[in-house]
Amino acid sequence: MRIAAALWRQAAPIPRRTSTERVKELLGLSNEQWPKFLDISLEVCKDHAGSKLSEISEEDKMKMKTRIKDGMRKKRLPRIDNEALEWRISKCLPELRVKNRDIEQIHGWEETTKKSFPISLLKEAVLTHADKLPAGNLSYWSQIPKDVQLIFAEEANRRLAERGLPILDETALLYRLRKYMNHWLKWGLKGKAKVGQEVRDDQPAVSKRIKGR
Repeated sequence: MRIAAALWRQAAPIPRRTSTERVKELLGLSNEQWPKFLDISLEVCKDHAGSKLSEISEEDKMKMKTRIKDGMRKKRLPRIDNEALEWRISKCLPELRVKNRDIEQIHGWEETTKKSFPISLLKEAVLTHADKLPAGNLSYWSQIPKDVQLIFAEEANRRLAERGLPILDETALLYRLRKYMNHWLKWGLKGKAKVGQEVRDDQPAVSKRIKGR
C-alpha cells in the first residue's frame, strides 16, 4: 500500500510529530500488525546501528528495504512502498543510537556499582508522580507530556542519589523509562515491579555476565 499519496506528491513525508495511530492509518497497518512491522524493521536496521541515514549508501538502503519487505511478506503484512520504508529506517537509526548509548551507560553503571540496575526504582519514581499522568487510557510513553517525563527522570535520579548510587544521564534515563513504561502500561502500572515483568536488554546484567566468565 502506498503511503498517503498527497503527502508524497508534495514531497512531504509523514510529519515528525504524527501520532502512532495516524501513522498506522497511513501505512494501512492494524494494531496487531503494527508491532510486527516495528520488530522486523528494527531488526534489519540493527546492522547499521550507530549510522546516520545520510551515511548509508543507496545500495545498502535498497538492501535494507528489500529485507524488510521479505520479512513483512513472511509475516503476511500488507505491502508498503519504498518511501514509507525509508521513513521507518530514518526513525529506527536514531532510536538505535540512543539504545546503544543507554546500554553502554547502564552496563558502565553496573560495572561501577557491581549491581544490576534497579528497575523497581524506575517504577517507584513513576508511581510517586502517577497523579501527573494524563487522564484516560494510556498505551504509549509518547502520550505522556515531556515535562512529566522529565519529572519521572528527576525523581529516579533523586532516588539513586538517596541510595548512594551514581545518577544517570537524563537521555539514557528517559530511554529506559520509555522502554519499561510501554511495558507497564500494557500489563498494569500499579504495584511493585516484578522480576518476571522486567523487559531485559540484549545483554544480561553484570552479575550474570561475570558468572559466565
